[in-house]
Amino acid sequence: MTSTLSMPRIRGDLFGGLTAGVVALPLALAFGVASGAGAAAGLYGAIMLGLIAALAGGTKMQISGPTGPMTVVFAAILISMEGNIAMVMGAVLVCGVVQILLGLSKTGALVRFIPYPVVSGFMSGIGLIIILLQIAPLLGAPSQASPTGAIFAIPATLMSINFQAAFLSLLTLLIVFLTPMSISRILPSPLMALISVTLISIIAGFKVPVIGEIPMGLPDLTLPLFSMETLKPVIVAGVTLALLGSIDSLLTSLVADSVTGTRHNSNRELVGQGLGNSLCAFVGGIPGAGATMRTVVNIKAGGSTRISGVTHAVFLLILLLGAAPLAQNIPLAVLAGILIKVGLDILDYRFIKLLKTAPKDDLMVMTAVFVLTVFVDLIIAVGVGVLFSMALITKRVSNQARVSIWPDDESATSHMQGQVRVLEIQGAFFFGSTSRLTDNVDQVLGTKVIIFNCSRIPFIDLSAVFALEETIERLKASKITSLVVMPPQIRAQLINLNHEGLPSQIIFPDLKSALMEAEIFTQPEKSPKALVPGARILLVDDEKDFTEMLALRLEERGHIISLTHDGREGLNLLREKPQDVVVLDLRMPGMGGLEVLAELKKEFPSVEVILLTGHGSEESAVQGMRMGAFDYLLKPAEFSELLDKIKAARRRKISQEERIRQAEERLISPRTSQGTGLQHQEN
Repeated sequence: MTSTLSMPRIRGDLFGGLTAGVVALPLALAFGVASGAGAAAGLYGAIMLGLIAALAGGTKMQISGPTGPMTVVFAAILISMEGNIAMVMGAVLVCGVVQILLGLSKTGALVRFIPYPVVSGFMSGIGLIIILLQIAPLLGAPSQASPTGAIFAIPATLMSINFQAAFLSLLTLLIVFLTPMSISRILPSPLMALISVTLISIIAGFKVPVIGEIPMGLPDLTLPLFSMETLKPVIVAGVTLALLGSIDSLLTSLVADSVTGTRHNSNRELVGQGLGNSLCAFVGGIPGAGATMRTVVNIKAGGSTRISGVTHAVFLLILLLGAAPLAQNIPLAVLAGILIKVGLDILDYRFIKLLKTAPKDDLMVMTAVFVLTVFVDLIIAVGVGVLFSMALITKRVSNQARVSIWPDDESATSHMQGQVRVLEIQGAFFFGSTSRLTDNVDQVLGTKVIIFNCSRIPFIDLSAVFALEETIERLKASKITSLVVMPPQIRAQLINLNHEGLPSQIIFPDLKSALMEAEIFTQPEKSPKALVPGARILLVDDEKDFTEMLALRLEERGHIISLTHDGREGLNLLREKPQDVVVLDLRMPGMGGLEVLAELKKEFPSVEVILLTGHGSEESAVQGMRMGAFDYLLKPAEFSELLDKIKAARRRKISQEERIRQAEERLISPRTSQGTGLQHQEN
């Protein structure tokens, strides 16, 4: 606690906050004017958001307030709602609420997944919009409502230049661009330009457009209002502001992390920004976000805790309460010059330098987002950019996927040659790579067994699962057996999904197991049927695909299989023909497994029963063993384990039958001897 509240740290926070406040003052006024809501709205937003985000946000040294991107979007919303302040503030309230919900739902980290070309194109587009919208005020003409309007108004603006305003703009640009950094650290160049050029304008008596009256004192409470008819545009506008503000704030948080070596809490930051923007709606302030330049200035000046952000907001509040009338004579041309510098700073020069060498796909995304941002709509630009990037990423990942055919005839064992082919799938197995699977399967349709070796895939999506199912079904129609190898984790997921087309019996943990299984299907005349007398096995399970696949595999091993999906029908089958082993599911509709077991053991005590419990519990299985069942397995059961239990159950049945036979012989033998003795006595 001592280190946190040490005097050097507090002094650094106070100086950092004051410095950030000095930088924020001209920007708040400029953004307020540019938004169309007035300079006071810019100050209200800077104070309210700056204070609340500092106290509740997740980046301790971040300075929040009106920003270029948020101002541009807010201005467009104000125009679209025809200057209805109550309705516009309704959108600001929605913005805050959505940000709070985003934070509470822990979506803050998702901003890291927005591709850099999208962010670059968006921010560069915002920078150009700010520049275009300030061309007219720079020359003393009224500001235009849109970038397109600003471009078309350039000829008319050039025909009616206010040379006094142009002179003030030129002075402002010279100061903000040419002031040495050593001086700017002491007195920020935007504030220097604001004060000095405004004084020149007042002393010279220039007739130029100015900010006008700014109400002194605390703002009146504004009640955000909207009706059912205006609900949709208000929500759309609010969500747009929320998404943009969240991206803007979290990008600034990442910058703060890189400068300080700390880590911010992105979800808490969104909640703090949401609370601040929500309250902005009630004081008539324009919404904002974390401001990169002001945050870096704060950190460089010594700010390291929330005290610096609070100091910044309190400083602006003091100016609002005591010095608001002094700002009414600030020329709009001066603010335009300051905003031109802001717009140029927002442009992504790092990406621009890489235009000649950057990947064409990234360049295409950046250009598309840039053009859409400037000339269409900001949120559409981001949406299209993200979708475009996702499509390109999908294409790149699918191009990296490989489907190869193995083994060739030379590497196969003698009886497997030409009958077993392995399709090895490498890389991400998802909707973008399923076509490669289909293309390669078509090349091996003449074989007997196809093994899909997916042991090297990092993940599989549902599209790929369904594509694999459809392929297996198509191969089944062509009398081709399919086996699948999956990594353990993915195999477990697929088994839990219980897909009908991908039963657990054909999914193997490794290629060796699958090849051993494939060998069974490729045996020539010397099949297990011919070498070993098969057990008579009755399968009783209501899962049709499971029992049919299990029956097929057991028959391949020479066993004689009967199957049914109903317990009562299973008892009838037992009455019609003898069985050695019954594999019985505990939970079935109609007559339950334990009920079937009780009846079975009553009528056929020598028949061994293996219980399967998947939908039931192990307690039921143990109860079944007390009733005479041989053993139980949890579904989905490993085929090899089930096979071992069937063999053991059959051995016990044979052994038991042999003991009964021997006992019967011993029982008959004394009687025969006794009869022979009587005959001797009679003789």
